[in-house]
Amino acid sequence: MRPGYLFGLLLSVSMTALAGHGLAAPSTPTDVLKNAQELFDRADYKSAVSAYRKFLSDNKKDPRAQAVQLMIAESLYESQYVRDKESFKSQPGALAVDKKILQEYEAAADIDPYSPLAESAQFRINEMLYNSQDYPRTEQAWTDFLRRYPDSYLKNEATLALAETQIMLHSWEPAKATLAKLTTGNSAYGTMDYVLYLQGLASYAQRRFDDAVHDFEGIRHHSAASLFYTGR
Repeated sequence: MRPGYLFGLLLSVSMTALAGHGLAAPSTPTDVLKNAQELFDRADYKSAVSAYRKFLSDNKKDPRAQAVQLMIAESLYESQYVRDKESFKSQPGALAVDKKILQEYEAAADIDPYSPLAESAQFRINEMLYNSQDYPRTEQAWTDFLRRYPDSYLKNEATLALAETQIMLHSWEPAKATLAKLTTGNSAYGTMDYVLYLQGLASYAQRRFDDAVHDFEGIRHHSAASLFYTGR
């Protein structure tokens, strides 16, 4: 199960879009939205969805509509993710793509297809595909994402996700080529240890042990898995 590490980035972009409208008197659209966000923050996702939907039904042309639609999808996703995470611990396996949640993300992306919020929505759709273990379809989805949004604020995360998908497909050379895009001129990337681990894993699978050792020894903070393969 691939964790939804998009959440912090997505929420940041969404809240930037929702903010900037100042304080308002009670019962204004901003107050409705503030209440919805408080419900989301308390993990009361069902109530949050209802509050976000009320905002949209009453304020169809509000400039915050795309961000609110995205938060509806995110509320539904988080609610499902909490449930699935618990069941996944006892019974690992593919997670079915919830078509209703998928449609909510697609609705968010369709409002303004080339906005950062649309990128966030599409990123989450691709994560759902990954968790369904339909890796050929997921590989194409990440490839399409990077082609459509070449300068996305999620470019590094999408590139890493593409490499993870190629690893799952045992496409070792394509995975290493994808990972090379993160190691070239990008040494400050926050998950570089993980990038090196995946590179080493691909080299190990190809029985290129010298290359694997080189990658594993470049890891600054080892995990149990990276130490295991370094020893191998």
